Amino acid sequence: MSTRIRALVFGASGYIGTNLTPRLMEEGWQVRAAARHLAVLKARGWHGAELAEADALVPETLPAALEDIDVAFY
Repeated sequence: MSTRIRALVFGASGYIGTNLTPRLMEEGWQVRAAARHLAVLKARGWHGAELAEADALVPETLPAALEDIDVAFY
């Protein structure tokens, strides 16, 4: 079992998420980066980040994105 904090970054393809995601990983957090389009996240080349396709305004996409997450940034 990991003791690292698991974070979800909603809007990881935007300005704040693009900067927050690698910063959290540098600090030792486990990061799940979420955006509406998975291809945009894959293009970032974040090794070690889990990628998820989710939209905070589409409720059915949230359970999988939030599973086992300690804190979410939106």
